[in-house]
Amino acid sequence: MSSDGFSPAAGGRRGYVLLEVILAMSLLSIIAVSLTVALSRLGEAAARSQRELTILRNLESLMTEALRNPVIEPVEQTLDPDPFGVVYAVLIEPIEGLETQSQVSLQDLFLIRITARWLDNGVVQEELVETYRYGPLYSNTAG
Repeated sequence: MSSDGFSPAAGGRRGYVLLEVILAMSLLSIIAVSLTVALSRLGEAAARSQRELTILRNLESLMTEALRNPVIEPVEQTLDPDPFGVVYAVLIEPIEGLETQSQVSLQDLFLIRITARWLDNGVVQEELVETYRYGPLYSNTAG
């Protein structure tokens, strides 16, 4: 036994225990950082998914509104940005110069195009829906 009351073998063992504790704490720190990064990315993906779902619902709603309007007229309208910063543009324009196979001119046919634009990580993103509508389709012909 040494003069300070500790044997050399016991002091060496304490050094290994200290090294094991430091290694365990380092490993735990690496796992915690990895978990934090993974959770952060998961949160960003969930927010992006929620934004895209909201954009698709708004596009569908605007399209339904344009299709159900009993009187269709040419329109070019840009709506104010929504809470996600998405700007919607509605374009209704007549399609001219279309004829059937029997050379009958198609009147009152409209293109309806609705565009959503937003900024995602500094890059402009765009989603577009469009359809065609025959003007008299929803008119009241009962007299």
